[in-house]
Amino acid sequence: MIRKYYGGLVAGCVSLLAMAMLVPTTASAQDNERSWLAVRTIHVKGSKYDEFVELQKQLNAAAEAAGQPGRAVWQEIRGELGTFHIVHRQDNFAENDEDFEPPMDEEAWTAWLDATWATVSSSTRMVLRHHPEYSIPPEDDAAPSMLILRYTTVAPGKGGDFHNWVGDQLVPALKAGGAKGVNFNHVAFGGNTNLWVSGSRIDSWAELDEPGPLANMSDEDREALFANFGEMVWESDVRVLRYRADLSRDGPEE
Repeated sequence: MIRKYYGGLVAGCVSLLAMAMLVPTTASAQDNERSWLAVRTIHVKGSKYDEFVELQKQLNAAAEAAGQPGRAVWQEIRGELGTFHIVHRQDNFAENDEDFEPPMDEEAWTAWLDATWATVSSSTRMVLRHHPEYSIPPEDDAAPSMLILRYTTVAPGKGGDFHNWVGDQLVPALKAGGAKGVNFNHVAFGGNTNLWVSGSRIDSWAELDEPGPLANMSDEDREALFANFGEMVWESDVRVLRYRADLSRDGPEE
C-alpha cells in the first residue's frame, strides 16, 4: 500500500514528507546548514474553535507590537480536524536558556493563557532537524496555500539506510521529475526520533489530479526505487494542511 502511494499518488502529488515540516522551504538554505524547526501541535476543542482563533489573533497583535519573532501557523484539513501546527525556525538551542518575555503585561498574559488553555484539549512541542541538503526549493518564496504532510516512521536500526535512500535515490528522482517545494525533517526532541516529517507544497487540490514527478519513470525504475522501502519503514501517515495566513506573521524587520 505504501509503495502504491508513492508510485501513484506521490507520482501525482510529489510528496514524501518531512513538518516539514511546516515552514516553506526557501531557496536560500545552504546544503550543509544545520537548522531546526520548533513545532507546537495543538488540538482545539470543537466547541472552542472560534475562541481559539480569536485568541491567536490577539497574540499576533501583541507579539508584533512587542517586536517578537514571527511564526507560521498551519491547520489540518484532512487528518485530525481542529489540529494546528505552530512553527518557527530555531537557530540554536542556547536561546532556550533565555528568560521568556511575554508580549503583554503580566495580568493580561495570565488572562490570555487561562483563556487559551480553556480552548485546548492537548498541546505538544517537538524540535525537528531540518535537512536543507535534501530539500527542493519552490519556484518562489511565496507562502503555499496547502501542504501535503507525511509522517514516516523508520524501522529501528534503519535510520542510516533511510537517510541515504532519501538523498541518493528519492530526491534525485523527484528533481528529475521537476518537483518543487519539497522539504525533509526528522524529530530530534519531543517525540520518536525514528520519525521523519516531510512536506510538499501545493496551491490547490487540482494539482493532485495532475501527473507528478515520478509519473514519467518506467515501472521497472519505480519498482527499483521502492524495492527496499518496506524493509526501512514501519508506517506512513499522510495529512493535508492549510496555511493560516491570518494567524501567521513575519518577524520584525531587520
